This record gives sequence, structure tokens and C-alpha cells, in this order.
Amino acid sequence: MRKKPKIHSKRFFLIFGILLFAFNINAQTSPNIDSLKNAVEKMSNDSIKVTVYYKIAVGLRKINPDEMLKYTEKALKLAYKLDIKTEIAKSCHILGIFCAERGDLKRALEYFFKSLETLERIGDESRKGVALGAIARICQLLENHEKALEYDLKALEIALNNKDSANLAINYNNVGADYNNQKNYKKAIENYNNAHVIAKKNKNIQLQALLLLNIGYAYQKTNDFQSAFKNLKEAQKLYTEINDKYGLANIYNKLAGYFNENQVNDSTIKYASNALSLAENIGTVTIIRQASGLLSEAYEKTEKYDSAFKYLRLFNTMNDSIINSGNTQKITQLEMNYEFEKEREISEIKHKEEVRRQQNFTIFFITAFLLSSLLVILIFRNYRLKKKSEEKLQQLNAVKDRFFKIISHDLKAPFTAFISISEILSNTEINLSKEKIQYFANSINKTAKSSYDLFQNLLLWSISQRENLEINKVEIDLNKLISDTLTLLKAAADDKNIEIVTKIATDIKVLTDENIIKTVLRNLINNAIKFTPSAGKITISANSGDNYTEISVSDTGTGISKENLSKLFKPEVHHSTSGTNNEKGTGLGLILCKQLIEKTGGTISVISEKDKGSQFIFTIPA
Repeated sequence: MRKKPKIHSKRFFLIFGILLFAFNINAQTSPNIDSLKNAVEKMSNDSIKVTVYYKIAVGLRKINPDEMLKYTEKALKLAYKLDIKTEIAKSCHILGIFCAERGDLKRALEYFFKSLETLERIGDESRKGVALGAIARICQLLENHEKALEYDLKALEIALNNKDSANLAINYNNVGADYNNQKNYKKAIENYNNAHVIAKKNKNIQLQALLLLNIGYAYQKTNDFQSAFKNLKEAQKLYTEINDKYGLANIYNKLAGYFNENQVNDSTIKYASNALSLAENIGTVTIIRQASGLLSEAYEKTEKYDSAFKYLRLFNTMNDSIINSGNTQKITQLEMNYEFEKEREISEIKHKEEVRRQQNFTIFFITAFLLSSLLVILIFRNYRLKKKSEEKLQQLNAVKDRFFKIISHDLKAPFTAFISISEILSNTEINLSKEKIQYFANSINKTAKSSYDLFQNLLLWSISQRENLEINKVEIDLNKLISDTLTLLKAAADDKNIEIVTKIATDIKVLTDENIIKTVLRNLINNAIKFTPSAGKITISANSGDNYTEISVSDTGTGISKENLSKLFKPEVHHSTSGTNNEKGTGLGLILCKQLIEKTGGTISVISEKDKGSQFIFTIPA
């Protein structure tokens, strides 16, 4: 029977297993654990108790992870009480590994940073290097490869200074992986080779095999297929020697990929089939996906379309599993990357202030008069820079809080409604009329559409925060674009008997990003419907100038007060009001519109007066 597939790979456990080993604790056998568990509660010396709790936890790691967590938390609590910093660091480290292996990367990072901070206080350089390596692995999983390399280089420097051969091979491998992720394959191979020399000297066969696999893969990326094949075959030999099924499955996939690139279909099928067989046995989704994809492609090339289709279906199934698993970490990734970005900005500010202090110190020795004059200028300048920096950080924090408040509240609320309605519908004791069922169906439909719009806005907003947002400009028929948008919103307007009028010349075409303009129009028209009472009117018009096209969305709705006008388009200010039919909103739509329009080089503005309707105007550069 095929094992239930797992998203995480053995590589993940290998990485953190090595990090655990580097803390110089060996797992106990089951009988020893049982005897320690019986003895520890009778011990009167709390210092010894802490160490025994930790040893029990490490021994339970692969046997009973939940019980391991219990004993680690006991060790940490007692270590804090006694202020035994080494035990605090060790307990935080193993808790970080526990969280990481279960995909809770945010908590894992918190524990690893606590361990690092404690080790820095006591000057334990060897374990500090291990903690840095653990933090780098989390950064790697979050795809923050720049930060991963930064922490791995620090860990490597410590291992070199301490002449720590056991950790040195691991550090070189990790640095090589960071360069590989940045597609700097030359530097990756250089570091992998350094690690391989040390692993071979230490007779660490498993690490040697992993390094040969990494070297072979890096050579394959540089199109040096001869070197790639040589290293992959050597890795296969070592994995066979130690009977590492995961390693063999990974190697078979890499060899299948090698033959696939060289158009040797029979060998591709042979190695991919071997990889798939092993992967199904150990239940690893990532390898199953890679192997089935290679098999589908090879069978298609040999015109065996039934087999090609069979493996394509398997590939798609595994791919969906990986995507669904990855979506649960997206919010964590956004938040962690935000924290790293904030840390970087603070570091840059501190660096700039340090440079200025050095400049001021130099000027002091030139002339007392210049020092006095410059001090007055610099004090005032530093005050303004500091104030500006504080305001920027406050704004970043406000935006972050706003973002996560929307996620935690406004995405949660629709699911509460879904659960309530589904409970009513699933209750066989309640005899519902056809009208009631129709009413509930309409409620579900409206809530689902509202939730989807909110999710789309959140996704686009997160993308718009990146500096490298790609603007794909194409020529668009403005009339067709607006017509397509109105089709999506017609039902909402009809519900309130609202008339929508378009006043746009038939020949207006614009050169812009179609998805961005669709999003802006959808949000503005949706807002107009929301704040226009029944039997109201919405007018959409456009005028072409020499350098831009101006588009207007006006309504006969409730309008906006002078006080609230000043709050619009500001991400740090929470402003959201209910519509004329008590429609709920998040206040995110207008902020998103402003940011997207400005990304295209346009502008957006509003003219409104309480109880006299509103007019939103945005421009598209020619």
C-alpha cells in the first residue's frame, strides 16, 4: 500500500538533525529514557534536573515528538527560573527545530533568535554558529536568500575561527546552497567542493553523498553535463552503500533530468521510474511530482500518449498538494519578510548616523570654528532625519497592523456566516421552504463574491508593495474594458435598481496595464454602487488629452464629509463606512487604487460633498 504523501522532505529533517547534533547531545535509547523519566521527578538538584529534562526531550524527538515538546518546555521553564543560560539556549534551539519541522516558521525563528541572543551573552561561539545556521535555514525556506547567505557567512566565519571541522563542512554546504539559490553556480560549486573535502576527511558518508548530489546539480545548471553525470553517479553509489532511500530517489530524479536534457528518453524513463517507486514507498510528494513530470514528458516524446497522460495526471495531483500546503505559509512569509525589511531599514539608518558621527569627529580636528557651526547644522539635520525615520517606521507598523487586522477579521467573518448557514441547511429537523433556501443561497453567493473581491485586493496590495512590480502595458479598447467590468457588477447594481450610464467615445484606446485598470475600475464602480441609494445613478466618462486619458466615475450617492475626505488613500489611517444597504467594507480598495495608478505613472483624486454624491477621477499616461 502506498504511504500517505508528505510535503516536507527528508532533507528538511537532515538539516535540522545536523543542527541538533551540533549541540553535542546524543539521543538516549528507549530503556534509558524510561529510567530517566522515572528518576528525574525524584531529583532534588534543580540544575541536574534541567539537563535531564533536556536529554529526555532529545531522546524522544523521533519516538514521541509531542512528549518531547512537554519535556523541552519543562527544561526551558526551569532554566529560566535558575538563569542557566546554556540550558535556555539549548531548549530554545530544540523548540525552534520542533516548530520548523511542523511548518510554524514564525515561532521557529523566534526560538532560534532567543537561542542566539542567549549564546551571544555568554560568548559561546561554537553554538552561536549553529544558531546562525538555523536562522539561515528558515530564511531559505522563506525564500529570503540574501538574508540566508548573510547568516550562513557569519556561521562559516565562526567555524573557521574555531577550526571546527564538524560544523565547517555543514557551513560550506549551506553557503553553497545560498549561492545556488541566487544562481551563482560557480561560487556554489566552490563551497560544495570545500565541504566535500572536509566531509570525506571526517568519513561522513551521508554528507558526502548530499554534497556530490549538490555539485552534480550545480554543474548541470551550468550545462557541464559530463561533470554533472560523474558527481551524480558517485552520489548514487554512496546512497546505495548506506541504503538511503530518500537520497537514492533524489539522485534518480536528477539523473532522469540529466538524460531528459540530453534527449535520452529510455534512460530518462528508467531513472524516473526508479525515483517514483522509491518516493511512493517513503511518501514524498516533491519527488513524486518531479518524477511523474519527467515520465510524462519522456513518454510524450516516444509517442506513448496513454502513459504520458497517466503521469501528467499524477504530476498535477502532486502539484496541487504542494500549492495548497504552500498557501498556508504565505501570510507568515509576508510578515517575516516585512520584519527583515524593517530591520534592514533600521540598520541603514544606524549606519548613516555612524558615518555622520565619524565625519563630525574629523571636522573637530580641522577647526573649532567649523565644528561649532557644523554641530548646530548637524544637530538640526539629525533631529529632522530621526523624526522622519520614526514617522516612516510608525507608518510601516500601521500598515502592517492594518493588513493583518483585515486578514484576521474581515477574512474570518465570511466563514462564520458560511458555517451558520451550512449548519441550518444541514439540520434535517428543520423543514425549510423553497423561499428560505433561495434566501440562504443568495446570502452565500453574496458573501463568497465579497470575500473573493477582498482576497483579490489583499493579494494585489501585497504585490504592489514590492519595488519590482511588473507593469505590462498593452493597447486596450477602453469601451470594451469598461463593458467587461460592468458585466461583473451588473447584478449588484440591479439589486438596488441603480442606473449606470457610460459616456465614452467609441475610438478611445489606452496603452496601460489591463489588469491594473480593471482592478481600479472594479473597486471604484463597486464603491459607487455601495454608497448610492436605490434608484440612483452612476456615470462613467472618459476624455483624451495630449499626454493622458482622464476617466471619471461619479454617483448620486451619500457623498463624503470634508473630515473623511482627508482620510482617504492613507494606508496608516483606518477608514471604512457601511453602504446604503449596510454593505460592509475594509477601506482597502481606495488605497489599492491609488498605489496601482501611481505605479502606472497616473494620478487619482476625488471631488465630493456630503449628501451630494462623489466623483473619482484617475488618469492614464499616453
